[in-house]
Amino acid sequence: MRIRGVAVVAAALLAVGALLASELLAGGRSYGSGALHNPCRPRHVLPGNTADRTVQRNVMRALDYAACRSHQSREDLVLGLAAKGFDLAKEAKGGFDIFELARLLAVLLGR
Repeated sequence: MRIRGVAVVAAALLAVGALLASELLAGGRSYGSGALHNPCRPRHVLPGNTADRTVQRNVMRALDYAACRSHQSREDLVLGLAAKGFDLAKEAKGGFDIFELARLLAVLLGR
């Protein structure tokens, strides 16, 4: 019985090692280290004309515009908004109330 338990643990460790090695060989060390896009330059737009894609395009353009005006990347702008108490993902699901939207616009416009 003890040999069987050792074999199961050894097989699990081998599986973990194989998974880790395959992730590293597939470029896992450099994941997430891409260059940030300049928000003041045109960006590839999301294709499609559904309501969802239209909203996404407009939100991305607004974030790029605000990031360009504040001389930071769009990613840094979103992180800054999160630090100020904005949860954009949660708000997008539940919808913004008018006061939260006004507060967001004030922060984006620097007022």
